[in-house]
Amino acid sequence: MKKIALVLLHGVITIIALFISWTIGGLLGMFIAEMPQPEHDPAQTASRFLLVTIINAILITALTVATNKYRGFYRWLFLALFVFGIQFFLTQMETLFFLDAIGMTGAQVTAVMVTGLIVALISTSASVAAERLYKKKESQIIYIPEVSTKGKLRPVLILTLVVYPVLYFAFGYFIAWQNPDLRLYYTGSDELRPFLSQFIHEFIAEGIYPFQVLRALLWVIISLPLVNTMGTTTGRIILFALLNALIPASMLLLPNAFMPESVATSHLYETASSNFIWGIAIAVLLGRNRFLLNS
Repeated sequence: MKKIALVLLHGVITIIALFISWTIGGLLGMFIAEMPQPEHDPAQTASRFLLVTIINAILITALTVATNKYRGFYRWLFLALFVFGIQFFLTQMETLFFLDAIGMTGAQVTAVMVTGLIVALISTSASVAAERLYKKKESQIIYIPEVSTKGKLRPVLILTLVVYPVLYFAFGYFIAWQNPDLRLYYTGSDELRPFLSQFIHEFIAEGIYPFQVLRALLWVIISLPLVNTMGTTTGRIILFALLNALIPASMLLLPNAFMPESVATSHLYETASSNFIWGIAIAVLLGRNRFLLNS
């Protein structure tokens, strides 16, 4: 019972850290670029922000607990890199690709990235520190998972060249692209082309495929150390899938001035479902790794 209470306290500390980090990151971002305010009820915006904060605090706390057999700087670095990478870096890469449709400036994208970096660094630091409330310091030895590339070429190629692009286009077309508001938002037309025509015109001719291959490769790179650290039991695989699904998708719950709510909701359903499967694929294909014990 005491340990459960301490884990709950761990989560509360992470929530507080997220509030603080968003405040600091937002202030720093304002020095880079001014962000327009969304036309939403302030009470609704506050409640959405609270919900997103709680979701992320639960996930970051669970991630910290799932990796608590390791200690030291590298473990913290893996956590911070993963959270920042999937929640801010990879999503803002896509923002830059669709910059004309979204209507943001390069400076505004940079401001979001700076805010995200502060959020990831502070929240993961607080979560790792809060873990010490109930995790005894067993030794001074630092455990570092081996990030070996041996035997990884084939699964990496399958993941980056096939799995992610297929998930991205299939879920994008059959979930997000069915929304006429979303089609109008990105193309200026609500025309719904047949699947094959859309695949050839947008995914191939517009260069989306090589861009998504690059995003998939970066996603795999930042995920590999974490998969090694967490292990690949069934429960850990499901947790890893939830992390990939909800950490980036939760941001779509926040009202913003650049994306209509209808478009954001369609993307929420699309990315949460596809990235859950993507997370399972990463964990299953890359999860069989040995661990390296370093002094």
